Amino acid sequence: MYKISTKIKNYFFQGLVYGFGSGFDALIGFLVLPLYATSFSTEEYGIFSILILLSTLSSSFFYLGASSALSRSYFDYDKEKDRRKIVSTSLYITVFGAILQVLFGLLFAENLSQILFDNPNYTNHIFLILISSSLLFINQLFYLLLRLLMRSVQVVSVSIFSSIVFLSLLFIFLKNYNLGILSPILAFNISYGLSTIILVFL
Repeated sequence: MYKISTKIKNYFFQGLVYGFGSGFDALIGFLVLPLYATSFSTEEYGIFSILILLSTLSSSFFYLGASSALSRSYFDYDKEKDRRKIVSTSLYITVFGAILQVLFGLLFAENLSQILFDNPNYTNHIFLILISSSLLFINQLFYLLLRLLMRSVQVVSVSIFSSIVFLSLLFIFLKNYNLGILSPILAFNISYGLSTIILVFL
């Protein structure tokens, strides 16, 4: 009875932590809207939306399904050694997919810019946003592993840190450097990159 009660309390605590994290993410999403509205023209916001869509579609293919497989198979094994093998395999597959996506961007960013926008001016934007989305799906694998290990505080702490870094850099780039739609893309790369480093150590 005591063990069941402890588990219930633990799950309740985990739920509260994740709920706080979700609320904070929603707040950040709300705060970036006025920054975009005051800094981007309608055309620029449309271009940025297309870039986000491109990165989402690309990552949905190049993540190679490793995180989905990990969440499905992790608890099929009871031994720590076997679970470590599952995690390692998922990580190798995910990193391989991320490398493929970066190479895809390197080789075809100019062609994609020409196809999507009728000019090559957004080659760097496409390449950089594909890098950021590859970092993101690597991070999502680490987040998943921490969730499986019931380390909700670490998950939410890194996520909040990443969001704060992103929002701060976005504001700096938009207001001080006049980088246009490159501003959020650079902010994505830096915030995700820092998160990757932290998650590797965790």
